[in-house]
Amino acid sequence: CSTFLHKLQRKSNRKRSVVSSGELHRNRRYAINPLGHKWDHHNLTYRIVAFPNTLNRDDTRKALSIAFTKWSDVSPLTFTEVTANATADITIGFYTFNHTDCWWSPLHPCFDGLNGELAHAFLPPRGEIHFDNHEFWILGKSRFSWAQGVWLNDLVQVAAHEIGHALGLWHSRDPQSLMHPNATYTGQRNVGQDDVWGIRRLYAADKKRVCDPWASTSASANDEILHEKNCPLRCDLPLESELPPRHVPRWLKWSLRCGHKNLRTTQNRYKTSPRASRAEGL
Repeated sequence: CSTFLHKLQRKSNRKRSVVSSGELHRNRRYAINPLGHKWDHHNLTYRIVAFPNTLNRDDTRKALSIAFTKWSDVSPLTFTEVTANATADITIGFYTFNHTDCWWSPLHPCFDGLNGELAHAFLPPRGEIHFDNHEFWILGKSRFSWAQGVWLNDLVQVAAHEIGHALGLWHSRDPQSLMHPNATYTGQRNVGQDDVWGIRRLYAADKKRVCDPWASTSASANDEILHEKNCPLRCDLPLESELPPRHVPRWLKWSLRCGHKNLRTTQNRYKTSPRASRAEGL
């Protein structure tokens, strides 16, 4: 992202706040754009309007798909690539120095050629992601090529970072965060815990009393894992029923409905299925 964006963000990040949920205490390091721009729907589409010179189309699509999956795995958002003629929420392109309206956009200046700025993105609802086509893009970890004398840049890592901006996130101060301004240099390729807190806060997934349909499936042996992975962070315990285990069928074991942590004793409370929870009026 551009240096100007990083400087502009400092002011909104000066004050550190502490957020608590039950016994969870942490310093917030993620940053949401101050205007609160975000998408008003969760099923997002994207379209590639211009491909890079150094990477074939199949590998480019694969890299971008992996990058989008990193965010869909930790949020209620889904991403689908559409054809070149279709309308998309997010458009992606690889451009040279002077592209689109970079002359009139102080937050997204024209590219500077090899090295320097790699990419930049626009907040919702514009949702554009631009990559510098002068760079050498690869499907794999960034590394220096002595044979070519250039840096080979990891498209997955850079794309995942820019997608975070296109969803409404700014830079994080957490060095382990994918949204940290130096993530490209530290090699951080995965969404960190601070990124998860940020994206879920932006899309209100940490305040929901009931999990969205994307986190609700039929009961199975893996439901506990599914609950921990998909239910919002502050929605971290399933609503429980007073029914003792002998009244709950074995196959109805876990509920994917969830709410704020219940600090009262749970000695005689049992995790049950959505059906049993509804019977208790929860």
